[in-house]
Amino acid sequence: MKEDKQLIKKVKQGSEAALEQLVSKYYEQIFHYSFRLLGSYEEASDATQDIFISMMKALSTYQERRKFKSWLFTIAYNRCMNSFRELKRSHLEMTVQQDDQGDGDFAERYVERKFVEDLVNTLPDIQKNALLLKYYHGLTAKEIAHITGVTTTTVKSRLYQGLQKLQKIVKDGE
Repeated sequence: MKEDKQLIKKVKQGSEAALEQLVSKYYEQIFHYSFRLLGSYEEASDATQDIFISMMKALSTYQERRKFKSWLFTIAYNRCMNSFRELKRSHLEMTVQQDDQGDGDFAERYVERKFVEDLVNTLPDIQKNALLLKYYHGLTAKEIAHITGVTTTTVKSRLYQGLQKLQKIVKDGE
């Protein structure tokens, strides 16, 4: 994106305003991605801060031939995978805060969202990660391949297998 390239150029020249714009532009996406992978608000907050600190430190190594968003998600992916290793998690649980108002629409959306989250959490991490990057963050298979360090064919296979497993679970549950 041209806008990203311009912001990066300004950041490299020392513009704090450009850095603020760049962080603001991607903060929410990176936080949500981290939250979906780590399952904890606190861990996602810490990870997001670490990701942007890493981004600032590594910005001089960023190569413009690659999309900035993909590069940033690579940093996020690596940081979250490091958290997995540190915490030695075998299973992730996602939490959603309940609304104390008891709104019927909210309750219905919460149940639907929780159902989907629980389904996705049954998948192996490699398939879950591919699906999150594709459907929650709108990345292409090629971008996901760059982020995860595998081939585009492998990403497509993980997406297909993950969707097939979800479809089977839903069918068997009916």
